[in-house]
Amino acid sequence: MSKYLQVIRIKITDAFYHRARAFIWVLNDFIVPVSMIAVTSHFYVNRVTLGGYTQSNLLAYYMLAGLFSAFMPTDVDNEISNEISTGDLSGYLLKPLSYIKYQLASFFGWKIFKLILYLPFFIAFTALFNINLVNIATINQLAVLLLLIGISFTVTYLLSYTFGLVSFWVTEIGGIKTLREVLVLLLGGQVIPVTFMPDWINHINQFLPFRYILVFPIDFIQGKLTQANLLNGLLIETIWIIVFFLTIKYLWCKGIVEYSAVGN
Repeated sequence: MSKYLQVIRIKITDAFYHRARAFIWVLNDFIVPVSMIAVTSHFYVNRVTLGGYTQSNLLAYYMLAGLFSAFMPTDVDNEISNEISTGDLSGYLLKPLSYIKYQLASFFGWKIFKLILYLPFFIAFTALFNINLVNIATINQLAVLLLLIGISFTVTYLLSYTFGLVSFWVTEIGGIKTLREVLVLLLGGQVIPVTFMPDWINHINQFLPFRYILVFPIDFIQGKLTQANLLNGLLIETIWIIVFFLTIKYLWCKGIVEYSAVGN
């Protein structure tokens, strides 16, 4: 465990060293929810609610979506692809550590620093527009929220990691990575809340992992989940985590054989 904590510390230090680049990425992350707030504000000219959201609810939704998006490890596939294509993966195979845990610690360290940079923008904007974000009243609710955020982080990481392992067989995964990003943006509710989509898409989407990355914890914060919804969602998330773990184990075992066979 101590060696992964050391990785986290090193990545936070590295992120601080490259803080100018990190600051630009944070601004980019912040622009997305602010832009969507500006666009969707026109929808409320002649109506009070849209897709079950008042304008105040929607403002809070986008601010929370931006905050969670800034913290989620979405670029793991790109990192894995680069290390496989350059042969740098070989160096990790010789070290006494788990590659999947190393990547997790690496991205966790970077995301902590990024979150620290993001929070001042988040707090200033929500205070300026008097946005009510949290509907958490008890310690138990806070514990559930932290659990949901942790599971969302895990699902995002495993999803991206799975796509990254395709690089063992595909030299360029740009198209695959774009597909994942589009699915997360649309079905994950980052662009628009999933309730704005047709019912048939929502029916399918409730069984997919994407909506549980952002929408699920945000719905809990905004009091939109019944106990049955919460338990059902946790069950589906657990199933997807198991599926991702088994898929990763299979792809890793097959991929390492392929990787070694070509002389890396």
